[in-house]
Amino acid sequence: MQLSHHFLILSREGAENYRLEVPHVCISVRDPESNKASLYPNLTRLDALYLEFHDLDEPLPGMSEDKVFNQGHVKNILRFYRRYIEQVDGFVINCEAGISRSAGIGAALAKISGYDDSLFFKKFCPNRRVYRMLLSNWFSTEV
Repeated sequence: MQLSHHFLILSREGAENYRLEVPHVCISVRDPESNKASLYPNLTRLDALYLEFHDLDEPLPGMSEDKVFNQGHVKNILRFYRRYIEQVDGFVINCEAGISRSAGIGAALAKISGYDDSLFFKKFCPNRRVYRMLLSNWFSTEV
């Protein structure tokens, strides 16, 4: 489902089958126990960033911090965004269900890009940790 000029939010299944005819990149999020999404070989996709973390706001007791969204993920996403924002017509962002983690990334990147992020909150359930950390890092340090 496209929510702005630049951002397409998909589930894993959607990401494995989408086709775009414009230059784009993909940010693909999976659960730590899952295999990477097998993205359809799309000739207009310039690059893909693969991430893994659980859809949680905080680590569960005894869980390692690297299993939830963390500063390493933030830096990777913001570097990737900065590298490609002027080169592509779209960011395809997926997670397992296409509801929370991908929407959190999409909403934050839309806001960073100057778009209205409210559509993401109307259509999806963006992961608040992902959303807050991306925005706070972008606006405080402009990584």
